[in-house]
Amino acid sequence: KLKKTSSITPGEQTYAFGYAMGNAPTPSKGCGKDNTLKDNFMFTGGGIEHEIYLTMPENYDKNKPYRLVFGMHYMGGSAKNVATREAYYGFRNQKGAKENTIFVAPHGYTDENGKENPWRCGDDKDHIFFDEFLTYLNENLCIDTSRVFSIGFSFGAMFSNALAQDFQHRLRGVVVFATMDQVIYMPKNKGLPIAWMGTVGMSDNLCTPKLG
Repeated sequence: KLKKTSSITPGEQTYAFGYAMGNAPTPSKGCGKDNTLKDNFMFTGGGIEHEIYLTMPENYDKNKPYRLVFGMHYMGGSAKNVATREAYYGFRNQKGAKENTIFVAPHGYTDENGKENPWRCGDDKDHIFFDEFLTYLNENLCIDTSRVFSIGFSFGAMFSNALAQDFQHRLRGVVVFATMDQVIYMPKNKGLPIAWMGTVGMSDNLCTPKLG
């Protein structure tokens, strides 16, 4: 049985498991502002500077709240590859995505004992970065804050999966390809609802089905 629990906007109800299907958009503080962000820029969050690739919708309307999708890169990959060559793992090529979705790809860096992991494994600095960067985007772009997603492959999937543990209040869902709950910093799950989809390769001998 569906039970109404709270109201986000007048007349808009949420349920015990999250937003109602087809809910009205929830505009961010950036709605109404002219976009001044570049397609490629630097942002410092969690004390670490990250390179950012931003792909805006065609014919962007500053008064229309858009879905936001983060694309997290894998070991040996880059934010640039996710945003350009890989078209955000193919999501930007889906019907309507170029008109209705803001895509963003941050590049991960670490300084953990000389290791070259793309996303941090020993502390929550990347989670602080994500929180600060999402707030920055909300304040500068017109985003539907009820439709923010994170997608990733391999190490990027691990990071997206980690974010799903403690950002249920800011992420509606994650999609992860070849993930595993190993190595990456994994916070305690807050136990709040979030949409989740994951795939594993049955012949993958690194991110094995069991680990995924």
